[in-house]
Amino acid sequence: MKNSFIRKRLIPAGVVVAAGLVTALGNGGQALAADDSETVRVDVIVGVGITLNLDRNDIQLIGGPGQTVANGQPVSATVVTNNPTGYTLSVQSDRAELTPQGGGAGRIPIANLTVQAGGGSFEVISDTAPTVIHTDPDASALNGDTIVTTYRVVIPAVPNDTYQAIITYTATTT
Repeated sequence: MKNSFIRKRLIPAGVVVAAGLVTALGNGGQALAADDSETVRVDVIVGVGITLNLDRNDIQLIGGPGQTVANGQPVSATVVTNNPTGYTLSVQSDRAELTPQGGGAGRIPIANLTVQAGGGSFEVISDTAPTVIHTDPDASALNGDTIVTTYRVVIPAVPNDTYQAIITYTATTT
C-alpha cells in the first residue's frame, strides 16, 4: 500500500512539471520577461547671449540758432544678457555732421549732440568710435535692464531745416 500512495503522488507532480515546461517553451524557448537598460548623460550647453531693444526709433530736438535744446522724448534701451561678467551699452553716429534734409549748406557738428544715460553726465557722440554710456559688471535682470537715454544739442547759426544723423546703439558683452 505504501507503493500505491507514492504512485498517486508522482503522477500529479509529473503533470505539473510538464505543464510548466510547455508554458516556458511556448515562447520559442525564450524567457517570458526580460529587461535591459543603459543611461545617457544630457549636457545642455548654454552660450552667452545678448539682445538690445529700443522703445523708439526717432527723436526730435526743436530749437533755434544759439540755443541748447534737450529732448523730452527719452529713448529706453533694454539689454538682456546672461553674461556673468556684464555688458556695455554704447552709441555712435553714422556721420561727422548732422546734415540738412533740404540739401542746404548748413551743418551741425556731431560733437554738438550729446547723450545722457540714466541721469549721468552728458557724453559727446562720435562718428569714429563708440561712446560708452552705460556699463554693468553683471548679467542683466531676467527681463532685462532698462537704460533711459536723453539727448541735448547746441544749435549753431544754421539755416532753417531738419538736420539728421543716425545713432546706433550697441550692447556688447564684457
